Amino acid sequence: MTQEDRDAKLNNDGRRVLLYLSLAGVSGLVLWTVVKTERRVRELVAQGFTDVAIDSVRNHAYFPMFGSLLGAAVMIGVVVTVKRFLRARG
Repeated sequence: MTQEDRDAKLNNDGRRVLLYLSLAGVSGLVLWTVVKTERRVRELVAQGFTDVAIDSVRNHAYFPMFGSLLGAAVMIGVVVTVKRFLRARG
């Protein structure tokens, strides 16, 4: 195994670890948001609030979360595409 092969393997291992950490972070964010929101919903139900208030709490928690995840995925795709385009030109 040459030095370049070892360097490439280390680079790929580092990317894999970063990918797993990122996925764990995103999963943790989603889980934390869901748990926090559903606890708040349970409190509102116990206080006698209507379905409109409960739906509002859920909408204000989940829509921004999904929007930010979708926006991040789109931006990652744009960056990867631009990098590939620039590498192909140069």
